Amino acid sequence: MIVSIHIPKTAGTSLRCALSKEFGQQLLLDYGRNNPDSTLELKFRKFLIQHPNLSFNKSIINYQYRIIHGHFKADKYKQITSHAKYTVFFRDPISRVVSHYFYLKKQKDKILPLRDMIRDNQLSLKEFCQLEFIKNYYQRFVTKFIEIEDLSFVGLTEYYEESIRLFNRIFHTNLEVLFLNQGVVKDYDSIINHMGIYSEIKESQKENQLIYDQARIKFDRLRQEYL
Repeated sequence: MIVSIHIPKTAGTSLRCALSKEFGQQLLLDYGRNNPDSTLELKFRKFLIQHPNLSFNKSIINYQYRIIHGHFKADKYKQITSHAKYTVFFRDPISRVVSHYFYLKKQKDKILPLRDMIRDNQLSLKEFCQLEFIKNYYQRFVTKFIEIEDLSFVGLTEYYEESIRLFNRIFHTNLEVLFLNQGVVKDYDSIINHMGIYSEIKESQKENQLIYDQARIKFDRLRQEYL
């Protein structure tokens, strides 16, 4: 079983489409929410605790599906997917958080609690980046539950094509290189430099940067081994 954690704004939608083409009905998508601390997530965890003998659910997931992909914390399926191989894409944290902010700002139809938080509180980019759960975003999805070194695959958004090649070599798949939701490529460093807040944004993302640096080391090691 492959468990693919999609951290928002790391090319996960492009990956999802590629996975769907490769795995078809053997792909289980879990996009119940974007916030890993949502009510749905907490209810799921409580249900697992109350029902430790999920033999039927284990059978469905372990035999019907080969891969799970979506927005969830790394430990969500721990009790029902033994010996899973975990995969994650990471992105330079400054680019990721700025992209995330402007993405949320322009969304109108989707139900997005973070978008509503920005609008209701009229949060600026600087204020958004300084929210506690944004400052440790990578930890909340991944490293609170699994070490970077223990991931079976690490991809980098900045090296997306090479990351897909690496995924295919590790898992013996034939994923296509697809680019969805890409829009216009922006130089986020220049944008926040122009706004005069680069140093503040960089400081707010230092915890995410430490994790990203570890991910780059892991990516380079996997690349040397498989490519």
